[in-house]
Amino acid sequence: MGRTRSELSRLAKFTAVGTIAFLVDLGVFNLILFTTDIGPLIPKVVSVAAATTVSWLGSRHWTFRDGRTSRPWREAIGFFLVNLAGLGIAGLCLIVSHYVMGWTSPLADNISANVVGVLLGNIFRYIMYSRVLYRVPGTTSPRRAIVATDDSDASADDDCDSVASADDAASGTAEDIATDDGTDASAAVPRTGVRRRGAGSRVRVP
Repeated sequence: MGRTRSELSRLAKFTAVGTIAFLVDLGVFNLILFTTDIGPLIPKVVSVAAATTVSWLGSRHWTFRDGRTSRPWREAIGFFLVNLAGLGIAGLCLIVSHYVMGWTSPLADNISANVVGVLLGNIFRYIMYSRVLYRVPGTTSPRRAIVATDDSDASADDDCDSVASADDAASGTAEDIATDDGTDASAAVPRTGVRRRGAGSRVRVP
């Protein structure tokens, strides 16, 4: 229940940041478009870059702050690449709708690019952000968790084996010394052993 609530909260933050980024894109594009005469392409490039920067800052410092990395520039590059792929998904939806299926009306273009394309692109972005780019705690697959636990158990068993070998070696050396002196080895050095408890765990006992 707690994990579901956390995921819903993160999704709400993701939506809020995306809405702000969309408004930045729209505002910067129209500001440049209506105050200059350089055409629509450069204003769109600038507005997308500004919106992506705002989205990255919001994701890093708010939405996915519990999974942000210690290398912001590397993270920013990955973030921009994920967003570029998301734009490619929207463009692909428009290509399929307009050129393959023959839906060429302005309404069809807007639905395919700005509704279906944006929706699929945002789903792709959220999965990449939370599972790959930021590695949010709690999203690790169960298989990885099991492998990590098995490795820890194996390391613990190796440590127990090392302790047992060291005890046996120490006892053997003490017996050799005691034999040369003509004394009882068991009285000279108390032996320590390793008693098995359960399948795969060992505990030292005096």
